[in-house]
Amino acid sequence: MLQKLLTVDYNKCRAYQPLNRTNTSNLDLCDLVYSYSRYSLVQQIYDYLAITNDLNFLNETASGKTILQWLENLTLFYESGNEGKLVDFGNDYQLYEFNIHCPVEKGLSGKYTGYVVSPNSERYHVMNLMGEIYEKINNPTKATEFKNRAQAIKTAINTLWNPNAQWFDTISLYNPDLSLRQSPYRNTFHNVAIFHTLDAPGLLSSEQIQGILNHLPLFINQTTKRFTSLPTQGYNWCSRIDWHGPGLYVGEIGQMLTRMFDYGLKEEAAKILFTPGQGYYFTADIPFFQQAYRDSTEWQDDQTGQYYEGVALAQALIRGLAGIEPNLTEGIKFHPRLPNASIYPLIYNNIKLRGFTFNFTAESPNKTKYVFTNTNNQSSFGFEYTPDDKGHDLIIQLKNQPPNTYFKFIATPTNGAQTITYGKSDNQGAVQFSLFISTTTKINISQTASPPCFTCPTDLPPNSWGNANCDGKINSVDFGLWLKVFQKPNATQEEKQVVNFNCQENQAEPVVDLEDFKVWARNY
Repeated sequence: MLQKLLTVDYNKCRAYQPLNRTNTSNLDLCDLVYSYSRYSLVQQIYDYLAITNDLNFLNETASGKTILQWLENLTLFYESGNEGKLVDFGNDYQLYEFNIHCPVEKGLSGKYTGYVVSPNSERYHVMNLMGEIYEKINNPTKATEFKNRAQAIKTAINTLWNPNAQWFDTISLYNPDLSLRQSPYRNTFHNVAIFHTLDAPGLLSSEQIQGILNHLPLFINQTTKRFTSLPTQGYNWCSRIDWHGPGLYVGEIGQMLTRMFDYGLKEEAAKILFTPGQGYYFTADIPFFQQAYRDSTEWQDDQTGQYYEGVALAQALIRGLAGIEPNLTEGIKFHPRLPNASIYPLIYNNIKLRGFTFNFTAESPNKTKYVFTNTNNQSSFGFEYTPDDKGHDLIIQLKNQPPNTYFKFIATPTNGAQTITYGKSDNQGAVQFSLFISTTTKINISQTASPPCFTCPTDLPPNSWGNANCDGKINSVDFGLWLKVFQKPNATQEEKQVVNFNCQENQAEPVVDLEDFKVWARNY
C-alpha cells in the first residue's frame, strides 16, 4: 500500500483509497492540495522501516523511482526558494477548513492560513527523519544535509513563538474567501493544530512544551472527556467541534492521547481512555471502534472511518501507554507509562517487531513482563528500557529459541554498574531473566557458549558470594560442594562453574582454586 500511496498526484488529491477499488468507485477526493499529505507519507514509511528494519524496501521501485528517491522528493517538495524560511501552506481549504465549519461572521476563518506553525513543524520533523534514514544507510553527507535543513527550519518556526501568550502565532496570508490578503496578518489563534508541534522531537524548548501543555485542558470537554478542535468555551457555534470522525482528522485523537502519555499526563489520558460511559472508552473493540460515533448518527455506517479511528486509538495504547517506540537509528525502546487506574492486568498480544512477535503484560504499575517469540531465528536481541516513575520489576522471557542453549543477559544502566547474568533455555526453547530497573537501561540478550560464571536467581545471594547450591544460605554445604570439586581431578566444566566463586567474565573456562575458598569464607 505504501508503494501505491507514493504514486498519488498530491497536487490534485487530498484523500485517496488505494485498496479495494472498482472502476466506479468514488473513494478519492481530488479537488485541492492538502498541505499535510506528503509529510504524513514520509512518516508512515519511516515507521515501517523502524518497525521492520527492512532497509531493502528503500531500493524497491514505484513508477520508475526508488522508494528513497520518492522520500526525498516528498520531503523537499516545498523547499525550492524556501530554504530556512517558513513555507506558505495555503488557505483554509488546504489546512483546517475553519471557513466551512465556523460561521464567517465569527471571525475564525482566514486566521490559521499561510505561515502556520503546523505543518511547518512536520516539515522540520521529516527533515530529521530523512537524516536518520541516510545515517542508517551510511550516507553521512546526506544525513548532515537534512539535519542542517531541519535546524534552519526550527529557527524560522521560532519567529512565530509568542512568549506572552505561551503559544505560536500565525502570519495569515489569506482572507476568509480564500483570496490573498493585501498585507500579512499576525494573530494568536487558539486551535488544536498547535499541539502537532509536540510530535517533532527537538523542535520545542522546555518552556514552549510547558506553555503548550498548559493549554491542553481548554481543548477537553470536562463533561464528556472528549477532545475539541477549538477551546471548549466560547466556540460552541462551530460545527464538528468534537474532533473526530470520517473526513475530520480520524487519526488525531489517538495521536493526541499518545502525546499526553509522552509528556507525563498519563493519569489524565487514562481517564479519557478507560472511564466507562465517557471519553473514548473502547478497549474491547479495537480496532473496530463503534463507540467513537455514538454522539452523532451522521457517521454510524462509515465502517472505513471507524476502522481507521480505531487503529489510531490503538496506537495510544501501544505507543503511548505501553511506550513501544521503534527508532531507526537507536533501535527499539520501551517506556511504559502505567497509570494508577483499575485496568490491570493490562495485556497486549502478538505485537510484531523486527523479527519477534511479543506479548506485553503490565501486572501492576510496578511490574511488567515481556515474552518474545523468535520468528526469524535471530541469535541476539536488544532494546532500551525506561521504567515508569521510581522503577519496577522487569521480566523478560524468550521463546522459540534453540533448546538447551546458554544465553548471556547484559543490563547496562545509564547510572550504575553493568549486570551480566546467564541463563539456559529449556527443552522447549524458553529462557527467562528478571531484574529490578530504576533507570534507563540498555538490555542485550544473545546466545553464547557455556558461560564461565554460574549465576543464581536474582532474588537469592549470588553464586559469587559462595552460594554454590543457590539455596539462599552460604554454609558448610557450599563448602562441601567446593571441596569435592577442588579435590576431583576430572571435574567437568559444569561442576567447576558451580563452585568457581571467584569467576571473572574474561575467563575462557572456570578455574577452581583457593581463591574461591576465600570468597566462601568471607561470606560464611
